[in-house]
Amino acid sequence: MLNVWAQTFPWNKARIMMQRWRGVNIGKNVHIGTYVNMDLPYPYFITIEDGVSLAGSITILTHNKPLKYHKNCSPSFIAPVTVHKNAWVAVNVTILPGVEIGEGAIVASNSLVNKDVPPLTFCGGIPAKFIKDLSDKLKDNYTSEEFERILKERKEKYGI
Repeated sequence: MLNVWAQTFPWNKARIMMQRWRGVNIGKNVHIGTYVNMDLPYPYFITIEDGVSLAGSITILTHNKPLKYHKNCSPSFIAPVTVHKNAWVAVNVTILPGVEIGEGAIVASNSLVNKDVPPLTFCGGIPAKFIKDLSDKLKDNYTSEEFERILKERKEKYGI
C-alpha cells in the first residue's frame, strides 16, 4: 500500500519520504514525479543521488524473474540501479536492472534504458542510445577540477 501512496501522493516531499520508508536510497534536492514505480520487492537496491529529477510515469526495476516456462530463456537476477547526481529522467521511461544513469545525464521521454548512460550525455530511444554530448552546456555547473574528473572517468569507462 505504501508503494501506491508513494506513487500518487500530490506532494513531492511526501512521495520521497514514503519511498525512503520503503528502503529506496534518496539524496537531497530530489524531485520524484507521480507514478514513478520503484521496484516493489527490492526498493533498497535503488539509489537516487542528490539533485535528480524523475519526471513521472517511470518504472525502475532491480530484478528479473522469468516464469518457469521461460527459465531457460532468461536468467533470474537482482542488480542495483543508480541514478547519479543531477541526472534528469523524462516521462515514460523504463530503467532495467543493473543500470547506472551518469551524473548530469538526460534520458529522453519514452526510452527503455537497458545499459548505462554516460555522464553529461543525452540519451534516448528503445533501447536508449547516446544522442548528444552535453558537457559544453553543463560545464559551468562544475569547478574545473570536478569537470575534468568527470570527463576523465567518462572517457575511461565509456570511451566518450
